[in-house]
Amino acid sequence: MKKSKKWIALFLAALCTFTPLTAFAADVNIDRKPLQMDVSPTVINGRTMVPMRSIFEGLGAAVEWNNYTRGITAQKEDKTITLYLNEKNAFINGVSHSLDTPAVAVNGRTMVPVRFVAESLDCKVYWDSYNQLVSIFTDNADAAAYAAELQKQQAARKAEEERLAAQRAAQKAEQERLAAQNKNTQTVSKKSTTVYVTPTGKRYHYSGSCNGGTYIASTLEKALARGLTPCKKCVG
Repeated sequence: MKKSKKWIALFLAALCTFTPLTAFAADVNIDRKPLQMDVSPTVINGRTMVPMRSIFEGLGAAVEWNNYTRGITAQKEDKTITLYLNEKNAFINGVSHSLDTPAVAVNGRTMVPVRFVAESLDCKVYWDSYNQLVSIFTDNADAAAYAAELQKQQAARKAEEERLAAQRAAQKAEQERLAAQNKNTQTVSKKSTTVYVTPTGKRYHYSGSCNGGTYIASTLEKALARGLTPCKKCVG
C-alpha cells in the first residue's frame, strides 16, 4: 500500500512538471471592439493565449490548420505566419522566431500567443492590468491615442494609491501618537495619584479613613511596585 501511494505521488509530481500553468485570462479587444471567441482566453506561463482562428480572422488573416504537420499557417497580404503545436519556433515569411510559450491544444481548441500573433501582423498590443484587458490596434494613430489614455489612467490610479497610502500612514501615526499619549497619561496618573497604605498591608486605599485604619500617604505607582492590590471597598 505504501509503495502504491509513493508511485501515485511521483506520477502527480511529474504531471505537474509537464503541464503548463494555466489560468483564465483577460478580455481581448481589437480596435476597441471585443474579439469574438468561442472559448475564453487562457493564460499559460504568463502569456495570454487565444483561439487561433478567432485571432487570425479577427485581424483579417486567412488561417489553415494542417492536421498532418500539426501546423498553423496564416496569410495576410505579404505576411505568412506559421506555428506548430507545442513547438517554440514560429516562422514569419520563413524567418524563425522563438516563442516563450508555443501554440497548445486546450480542451480541443488550438490556442496561440496573442501578442506574438498581433505583433507579427504589425499591430500594436497593450496590456491593461487594472481592467485585465488586452488591446490590439491595427492603426498606429489609434494605438498612440489609446497609449496616452492608458498612461493617464495609470498615473491617476497611482496617484490615488499613493494618496490612500499616505492617508493610512497618517492614521497609523495618529493612532500610535494617541496610544503613546494614553500610556504617558497613565504613567503620570500613577505617579501623581495619592493612595494610602500600611507598612505591612497587602492593599492600597483611596480613602485615608477606610475601615478606620491608620495609613501612610503614598502614590499609586509605589503601591503597585510593592505588589499591593486595591481595596474593594474604596477603590476609585
